[in-house]
Amino acid sequence: MAHQKPARGGRRFVPSVPHHQVIERICTPLSPDEAHLQTVPLPLGGVRVWTDLAGRGGKGPSWVVHQRMARQVARVGWRAEATAERVLVLGWSPASLKHRARLLQNALSGRLADYRQSAEYAVSTAVRLHEERPDGEAARSEIVAATCEELNALLLWPQRLAELDGLERTSRSRRLQLLIAQVAGLEAKVRRACSEHQLLARTLAGWTSDHLADVDAEQARQQTLEEATPWLRALTGLANRPASGLSERVAASVTNGAVLL
Repeated sequence: MAHQKPARGGRRFVPSVPHHQVIERICTPLSPDEAHLQTVPLPLGGVRVWTDLAGRGGKGPSWVVHQRMARQVARVGWRAEATAERVLVLGWSPASLKHRARLLQNALSGRLADYRQSAEYAVSTAVRLHEERPDGEAARSEIVAATCEELNALLLWPQRLAELDGLERTSRSRRLQLLIAQVAGLEAKVRRACSEHQLLARTLAGWTSDHLADVDAEQARQQTLEEATPWLRALTGLANRPASGLSERVAASVTNGAVLL
């Protein structure tokens, strides 16, 4: 039975879940309409996944769907093989874990380092949501919530990380243990960066909503971005800071192809 771990240092813990359930969570959105996704744990930790197309008269692009599922599963760090009949998930793969580390590092140095883009998106979204209401009087809380939801979808990583909630990654291989630890460290940094983007969007959407009560959309946009300038400058400086701690240097080594044994 999954158990709830105690929280330490304010960190959120979730019950552990079997890895085949996490794989099902990842693959379900990729399954065709009216198709039933099946997952079966295999000996030695493998998982078999396939789409039951009985609801579609036995017809459907099963090979294409299984290829997509295999790619998404591999991005987590597993080795996955796809055919028209099934996807086989065969455990942790050094190549897949290194690829995930590169994806995470690219996110940290790319989109997640661009707080200005998130600020402008949040302000523009808040203005649009305000104007979409027939009376032009969208509630502040509704604007803030909808803006954050749209930004999360744009950033991609909040959903990708949420899919792994409860997954405990272990291995008997020292090499895989290190790669898993490196990926976990990068994921923690991505999670913190996403939280900063969400806080920024929540705050700026609220400020924009407040300004729209007194000025037009363009003035509200300008005032909010001007007020956010010191915050954006500080966030950008932190995002551009070079890796300094041991954990950051070890995590960065994955991107450069180094594996410490």
